[in-house]
Amino acid sequence: MSSNLGGIILLAYNINEVMRRLIIPLILFISLSGGPDQCKAEVRSFSDTLRLKPADAEKLFLEQNLSLLAERCNVDAARAMIIQARLYSNPNLTIEQGVYDPDSKKLFDVEYTGNTGFTLQQLFYLAGKRDKRIRIEQLNTERQEDLFYDLLRSLRYQLKNDFNTLYFKQQTLKVFDKELAPLNKLVEVYKEQNKKGFVSDKELARLQASQFSLENERLSLSNEITDLDVDLGILLHRPGCFIMPELNEKSTTPAEMTAFPLQALIDTAMQNRADLKAAEHNVKWNEANLAFQKSLAIPDFTLQADYSRQGSYVRDYNAITLGIDLPFFNKNQGNIKAAKFQADNSKYMLQLAEDNVKGDVIQAYNRMLQNENLYKSFDLPFYRNFDKLLEEVTLNFEKKNISLLEFLDFYEAYKDNQVQLNTFLNNRLDTFEELNFSVGKNIISY
Repeated sequence: MSSNLGGIILLAYNINEVMRRLIIPLILFISLSGGPDQCKAEVRSFSDTLRLKPADAEKLFLEQNLSLLAERCNVDAARAMIIQARLYSNPNLTIEQGVYDPDSKKLFDVEYTGNTGFTLQQLFYLAGKRDKRIRIEQLNTERQEDLFYDLLRSLRYQLKNDFNTLYFKQQTLKVFDKELAPLNKLVEVYKEQNKKGFVSDKELARLQASQFSLENERLSLSNEITDLDVDLGILLHRPGCFIMPELNEKSTTPAEMTAFPLQALIDTAMQNRADLKAAEHNVKWNEANLAFQKSLAIPDFTLQADYSRQGSYVRDYNAITLGIDLPFFNKNQGNIKAAKFQADNSKYMLQLAEDNVKGDVIQAYNRMLQNENLYKSFDLPFYRNFDKLLEEVTLNFEKKNISLLEFLDFYEAYKDNQVQLNTFLNNRLDTFEELNFSVGKNIISY
C-alpha cells in the first residue's frame, strides 16, 4: 500500500496545481480505506469481562452485595436481643462457711459443730418491665428491618443508575472510536502530504486540533467509565471485572402516564417507603421506651431464702427475706422526662418524613413527565440515521464535493449529536428509577 501511494504522489507532482487538488483527496481516502476500522486496543487493568442484563445484575446484587449482607447481620443481631429480653434473671446462690472456730480450734469446720450457711436469692420484676423490654426489642428489630430495606432501596437505585449510565457511556465511547479511527489515519496521511508540499500547514494544524480535541474528550469519557466500572464492581462484589451492560433500548418505553396517577403514586409510597416505616416504628419505639421508663419508677423486689447451721440464735436457722427499694428520692424522673421529649421528637420527624415522601414523589413524577414529553417529540429514526449521513459525508469528501472544514464540522456535529442523544436517553431512564425510588416500589420496569 505504501509503495502504491508513493507512486501516485510522484505522479501528482508532474501535473498542474488544479489536477493535484483533485487527486489528493482521492489519494487520502484510498490510503484510509486500506487500514483497520478501529482505534488501537485500549489497555485495561481489569482481569475479566462480565456481560450483564438488568435482571442478571439485580440478581447478583441481591446475592453478593456486602453492604446488604452486613446490614442483614444487624437485623439478626436485633432479633437475638428479643431472645435476650425474654430471659428471666438468674437466681443467686451464696454459700457461707466458717473459717475458724475458737472453741474447737478447727479451721473450716464443715461438720455438725461448725457453721455453714446458704442464701438463695431471686429478683422479680414488677410493673410489666419484662414485657415492656420485649416490646422495645421487637420494635427495634422492626426498625432495623426497615433500615435494611431502605438501604436496599438506595443501593438498588445506585445500581440501576450506574448500570444505565455505564451502558450509555460505553455507547458514546464507540462514537469516539468510530470517528477517531479514520481521523487518526487522515492525520498521518496529511503529515506525509505536508512534507511533500501538497497540504498546507494550516490544514494540517486544523486536522490535528480536531484530533487532539476528540482524543482528550475520549480520555475523559474513558476515565468516567473506569470509575463507574469500579463502583458497579463493588456493588456486585466483583471488583476487577470489566462490566459490559446489555440493555434493550426498545424495551424502555413505559406505559402511558395516565396509568400512573400522581395521588395513587403518593398513596403507594406512603405504604411502601421503608424510611417512612422506620420513622413510624421509631415513634412506637419511643412510646414503648417512655412506658418502660415509667415502669422503672416502680421498684422491683427480691425474694431470698436463708439457712444457717450455727450462725444464728438457733441451730439450723431458716428464714425468708423480702427486699425492695423505697422510691423516696430516685423515681427515674429524668429518664421519664427525656423519654417524653424523645417521643415528641419522633412524632415531628414522622411528619417531616411524610412531607419528604410526598415531595419526592411529586418531584420525580414531574421530571419523568417532562422527559417523556421531550422523548415523544424526538424523531429518533432521524438521529439514528446519522451513521448513514456520516458515510455519505465521507463519500462526498472523497469526491471533493465538500471541503475539509465542512467535513470536520460534520464530524463534530455527529459527535455532539450522539453524545447528547445518549445523555438524554440515560437521563430518561434515570427519571424512571427516580420515580421507582421515590415510591419505594418498582412502578416502571424495562
